Amino acid sequence: MADMTASTAVSTGINVTTPANTAAATQTFANNGKTLIYVKNANAGTVTATFVTSKTVADGSATALAVAERTVAMATNTQHLIGPFDPEVYGYTVTMNLDVYASVTIGVINVPV
Repeated sequence: MADMTASTAVSTGINVTTPANTAAATQTFANNGKTLIYVKNANAGTVTATFVTSKTVADGSATALAVAERTVAMATNTQHLIGPFDPEVYGYTVTMNLDVYASVTIGVINVPV
């Protein structure tokens, strides 16, 4: 697991801090509800990112229902900006699992109000 550091967006633009390549299938990042993640897939195949949810919903029975995890499939040679992530659903630390991480670059962006 790797903890990612966020870049903060400003009106003049930002240089998003990204590692050369993602070094682990599981990534975590701090979430303020205005956090976005940038993913560039240079892999030869589709990469799927799964964002883990921590929320459950009571349905009147003894067992609460888990909120489904969000999955995003990214085709070869595409770039995606994903988010924001509601802290009530994803928590203040988001966990992202990648099914493939070779040739995948990711960065975290905080958007101020």
